[in-house]
Amino acid sequence: MLVSPFNSRQKMEMLLENARESIQIADAKLTDPAIIRLLVKKARSGIPIRVLGDEEHGSELPSEIDFRAVPRYRLHAKCTIIDGVTAVIGSMNLRTESLDRRRELSIAVDDADVLRGLAAVFESDWERKAPASDSTATQVMRAFDMLSTETATVSAVGFVLISRTNALVRHSIREGLTAIGRAQENDIVIRNVLVSRHHAQITLDGGTCRITDLESGNGTFLNGERVIGSQCLRPGDVVRIAESEEFRLLEI
Repeated sequence: MLVSPFNSRQKMEMLLENARESIQIADAKLTDPAIIRLLVKKARSGIPIRVLGDEEHGSELPSEIDFRAVPRYRLHAKCTIIDGVTAVIGSMNLRTESLDRRRELSIAVDDADVLRGLAAVFESDWERKAPASDSTATQVMRAFDMLSTETATVSAVGFVLISRTNALVRHSIREGLTAIGRAQENDIVIRNVLVSRHHAQITLDGGTCRITDLESGNGTFLNGERVIGSQCLRPGDVVRIAESEEFRLLEI
């Protein structure tokens, strides 16, 4: 545990100093001079440093730190991922007040499943797209994704696919084409070997949804029946992608 103002600075600096591969930080208020100097030192040694934050504070960071603002929502997360194997999560910002003067609490975790989930969320926020689904594995997901400015154009229609194994995994269906598959360029990415690279697609046209199987190897299923060609989707329908992930279509 990292407890401010007692041991959090010492432990945080030790974890950052020991980084060997990467440092990823989601923190709206990364302003502590000593922490910033340490990050610059690690960046100059060849370790990639990525920071997600708000524009006000991020614009002041040194150029050695790769920074992206999060414009779609107010960032409340305080999370640092080190080498993909340790994460520090809690109420503590990386600013002098939080480290040295206020009562704050964070924990360091090394659980592999938790780290995979946190890494997936960081990557999705960094790339500003929906998190990839890893079949039935539980992940921490952005439940507010369907309300983001990127998906505001579908609010009048209000269709969303919600995972039947984890209700926090949800994908808004935008007007036009939504691609599903294993390849990273899809809108809905499902990392499972049973899923084809370009598996299926959903089209939304004036409130009408259709799903099309793209000649996938293991099939796309609608309410338990394999989709041949293209079929209409209605609220309440269950869509299964091969034997990997299953979603219910809801109208909101």
